[in-house]
Amino acid sequence: MPDVYAFRETLSPETDRGCALMAAAYLDDQLSALLAKCFVEDNAVQQQIFSNSGPLGTFSSRIDLAYLLGLIPQRVRRELHLIRKIRNDFGHNPQPIGFESDAIANRCKELNLSSREQIAKPRSHFTSSVLGVLALIHVAIKHREAPQSASDIQVTEKMKQTAKTIAEEGGDLLLDLLEYEP
Repeated sequence: MPDVYAFRETLSPETDRGCALMAAAYLDDQLSALLAKCFVEDNAVQQQIFSNSGPLGTFSSRIDLAYLLGLIPQRVRRELHLIRKIRNDFGHNPQPIGFESDAIANRCKELNLSSREQIAKPRSHFTSSVLGVLALIHVAIKHREAPQSASDIQVTEKMKQTAKTIAEEGGDLLLDLLEYEP
């Protein structure tokens, strides 16, 4: 909890753009931590898949994988994507904009996990939603244990025989298919 309080305190003095970028980056980081709890402990492979060019190199891909693995519900997935879009609105617009800008204010109104009323200021609504999502992610992290790495299996004679039988039957089937004339 001290980390959450410290994180929340860093948002207050930030500009609107800084608040949105920092909040999304922190959620992205925490989502990565949650996903990492689903993987065996192999730092090299994890660094690879979470790298910018890796399959989990984007906030969007992390959100969707967390949802598909059942780590977050659909409602949190939707909320995270809205937060990501708000971050992108700030990050890709060189003009001076803020939470009161129409497009961003409208996205903030769509956020459902805020403890603030709909009439709250967009920034307040955004920050409240971020903290709500963060709490859900932290609960999921706390209740998740990393799986053990699969051990190499010992191939027995019975397994070899079964594989040979399947290959032979498959070969016969392939020959039958090749000889088949409609």
